Amino acid sequence: MKIRTGFVSNSSSSSFVCCISGVITSGRDGSYEGFSPVECICGHGFQPRYALEIPDNLTIQQKEEIIRSEGFESITGEYEVDWDNLDKEDIEKIYSASEKSIKSYLSSSYHEYGIFDAPICICPICAFQKISRNDRIKFLVKEFIGDDGNLDKVDQEIKQRFSNYDEFWEHIKGIKL
Repeated sequence: MKIRTGFVSNSSSSSFVCCISGVITSGRDGSYEGFSPVECICGHGFQPRYALEIPDNLTIQQKEEIIRSEGFESITGEYEVDWDNLDKEDIEKIYSASEKSIKSYLSSSYHEYGIFDAPICICPICAFQKISRNDRIKFLVKEFIGDDGNLDKVDQEIKQRFSNYDEFWEHIKGIKL
């Protein structure tokens, strides 16, 4: 079975699995029930409660990332700017004029359609404040199995410790991935 995180879509309905908690929300026609998902530009999908506040000491690159993020067109779109040739002065001007609106937008706990391509600076995974469920599993595999992914030694260990599948299942059944 393939475990999916982030956005999973089929026709007009879709569901979202938080990569931190594993909590699932679903919706129809782009509107979600339960919580509105957030997905950063690196593809980490999470519940809004995990989103970080925008720091006050952003670099010019971070400011540009924010004003170019999907969903911010309504906030920054009022400026007549050549988006293909932004210079540092343009970025500072747009960000400074939009900063309160951007922070308000990102701090809102509910966005009917979610936030896509959110800036890295609000992502708890990119900021290394939270570890995703998949990354934890990959770490454990690397640490205990190795880079080659050879599961033979894991199979041997399981068969040595447990006499049958029911016994093995009792040992692992409460684990959520």
